[in-house]
Amino acid sequence: MKIAFLISTLSPGGAEKVAVTLCNQWVKLGHDVTIFTFESPGTPHAYDISTNVKLVQLDLLKESKSKLDFILLNVKRLIKIRAQLRAYNPDISLSFMTEVNIQHMLSTIGLPWPKLISERIHPAYHRLRSIDNFLRQKTYGFADMLAVQSGSIKTWCKNNLRIDAEILPNPIDLAPFKKPVNHVQNEINCKKIVTVGRLNPQKGLDSLIEVFAQLSSTHPDWHLEIYGQGSEKERLERQIQTFNLTSNIKLCGITNDVPAVLWQSDIYVHSARYEGFPNAIIEALAAGCAVVSTDGPTAADELLGKNKFGLLAKNGDLQDLAKQLDKLMTNEQLRLDFKERAAKAVTHLSVEKVANQWLTHMNKLINKKSGK
Repeated sequence: MKIAFLISTLSPGGAEKVAVTLCNQWVKLGHDVTIFTFESPGTPHAYDISTNVKLVQLDLLKESKSKLDFILLNVKRLIKIRAQLRAYNPDISLSFMTEVNIQHMLSTIGLPWPKLISERIHPAYHRLRSIDNFLRQKTYGFADMLAVQSGSIKTWCKNNLRIDAEILPNPIDLAPFKKPVNHVQNEINCKKIVTVGRLNPQKGLDSLIEVFAQLSSTHPDWHLEIYGQGSEKERLERQIQTFNLTSNIKLCGITNDVPAVLWQSDIYVHSARYEGFPNAIIEALAAGCAVVSTDGPTAADELLGKNKFGLLAKNGDLQDLAKQLDKLMTNEQLRLDFKERAAKAVTHLSVEKVANQWLTHMNKLINKKSGK
């Protein structure tokens, strides 16, 4: 199968990681895969791409300076995407994220192969520009299939876009997250809570810091480590200083070894206000972490099995998040029980299984298009 994959960038992020994970698996199975990004040529990518995956960087990220410039730039962008896809002539093309989905649909009008698009975050809570919201309404119906990650997103798409989407969860390469038999917990850094994600309002890290501050007086030996980068860094630093917790809360930046960070944690916490299908929770479970997560508009409740594999806190309820964290911080046996069960929660999300689910849908679309 010849697969064209469109995505804006391959910078650090959940959608980008899923894209690379799937494409690497598909070429491993013998498929011809090309990733088209909007980045300028030579832009480094955050994740390891198989040497068998072709990467085409289209240099389409120039920002417009006026309404006329916006129109001209987008017309040129659509023309270039269309030309590149026609030259590649795939059996199927697919794209991730709303803005790219819209451009994918507009640039492939009349082209013969099936088109697959995917929302990667809960659209009810992710604010779009009015023009993008309008274009999504008008263009998504051109797609042969819309893929989403959870039942709640599927329902939203049915009610708001009049599209019956297919649910395809995020995959994970489980091998790197399996804790080595000889792994030893770092006693110096014990009593550690960890979280990994972008430093932006969606991730609710300001709420997490506030909750940790509430708990710090009764749990002075616990530490919180936040891994990631983003626009909220300075504000979060000021918040930590305000609570006088600079020795207990660290903004650690990007890590190149997420599994090692997770293995050293006593608790993994996910404080997002909304999500699509949180890779961070999947990875924490695969690494054998005791997890606490907000029960926002996301798949956290599905992943944690209604508290079987971790604890859920009511979304937006800081007191409940504090209560659930306190429960794990004070109960070592409960932490050990969750750690023992954690990896079982994500075996069905192995990249081998999920990549094959995507291929099954793509084959159906190709066969339907060709009249088989």
